[in-house]
Amino acid sequence: MSRIIPDKQDNYFVIAFPVIALVFAAFFLYATPPSQGTDEPNHLYRSYQISTGTLTPQTDIPRRGGEVPASLLDMCLKFTRLRFDPPHVTSQDSIRQYAHVALNPGDTRFVDHPNTAVYPWLVYAPAAVGLAIGRNTGFSALGTFYWARWMGLLVWITAGTFALWLLPAWRGLFAAVLLLPMSVWTHSIVSADTMTDSVAVVVIAYILRLAFGRKQASNRRIGWLAVGAILLATMKLVYSPILLLAAIIPREKFTSLGGKWVAASFVGGLTLLTVLFWSYKSSQIYLPYDDYAVDYREGLDLPYYSHVGKQRDLIIEKPTRLFRAVGNSLVDAAHMYVDAFIGALGWLEIELPSWAIVFGYLSLLYAALTSRWITTTVRLNLFLCIALCYILVIFSQLLSWEPVGSPTVGTVQGRYLTPFAPLIVLIFAAGYSKYRMNWVILLNSSLLICVSIYELLQRYYFHGLPWNGPPAG
Repeated sequence: MSRIIPDKQDNYFVIAFPVIALVFAAFFLYATPPSQGTDEPNHLYRSYQISTGTLTPQTDIPRRGGEVPASLLDMCLKFTRLRFDPPHVTSQDSIRQYAHVALNPGDTRFVDHPNTAVYPWLVYAPAAVGLAIGRNTGFSALGTFYWARWMGLLVWITAGTFALWLLPAWRGLFAAVLLLPMSVWTHSIVSADTMTDSVAVVVIAYILRLAFGRKQASNRRIGWLAVGAILLATMKLVYSPILLLAAIIPREKFTSLGGKWVAASFVGGLTLLTVLFWSYKSSQIYLPYDDYAVDYREGLDLPYYSHVGKQRDLIIEKPTRLFRAVGNSLVDAAHMYVDAFIGALGWLEIELPSWAIVFGYLSLLYAALTSRWITTTVRLNLFLCIALCYILVIFSQLLSWEPVGSPTVGTVQGRYLTPFAPLIVLIFAAGYSKYRMNWVILLNSSLLICVSIYELLQRYYFHGLPWNGPPAG
């Protein structure tokens, strides 16, 4: 598969994607009550800590967390409890009460967030910038919170649009993946996934541009790829295998003295160093349940039955444990990731109807089958990247969330697949472009998102008993 001549009709997606994403994601942003994103409270607390210039959590005490304004904490606690009471709903009036509550950044409390404390600060940069703007311009607690959501959303839309522009082909396919309900909703809340997914989609698009675009892989372009590699490895180590996609770049594309092998060694070496650095930093911050302050560890996202060190030692002793867990998880976690790959909102409690899930997969298949054909060699490379990313996701979950010695992982959420989702769909590209209608791809995506919006509104506002939550404070 040599150089690809871009299809001018694909430019349509570069314009349509940001418009559709902005409209629907903005609705999600305001319709989803505070704290109703998966792990959103802890992501918010970590982001606020970073927004004040404190890039690492406290490690001189047997706790992991930081100082957060009491107003933000009260707001989060009020709506976090909504997730434990599905029959009840809230209202926009209840949410807007916090538009009249001053942020008061001088009145803070220490909040534990051990599961997000181990993440690199750069993951939360967009939300942190939003929180800094809200705090320094006098916004209320709710207004400051929305600033965090908006900054993350704008970063993701910008990254997605840039990735579509970079692509030499497959823009319809990538747009279909980016506009999945799971994707649009996830990036409308405060989440560590925003930067991870943004960097991943840009890196994938850039590699495809280097491989099939008209320009050579010059030293400067390899330098940009190295920057992307460092950022990707920083965001989440488990997605580093995406960089193996660069193996599809033809040897004749390289203009540097050592050619492809020197470029691979350079990018690969930087990636490895980045992985080792952040692995070390995370290990210094991680605190298992047994070592956590006894008075504060209950109720945290810190399973008492898991221990990273002990689980790691078992796997090193017998590596087949990992591969058994990978195989078992394909079945044991299927109920989570199969549906949630298309969309599972809130704390994974808002599920789409079965017909919508099937329709979502059919829509992706249509986008793939009508995209430009790829060779068997490229498909094999895609499969390798997907398999290694999945294995590392299982490894990460096994270390952090499963009982020591567990033979399976049952907590593989659909959003964990989002960074390499374009590769999963691209592997089915068949080249039946004469049957492709761009408007059908966008219409399918819009319909799925509308169904998701309906389910979200039913869950939080209409289908249940009125409830405003416990009083603030």
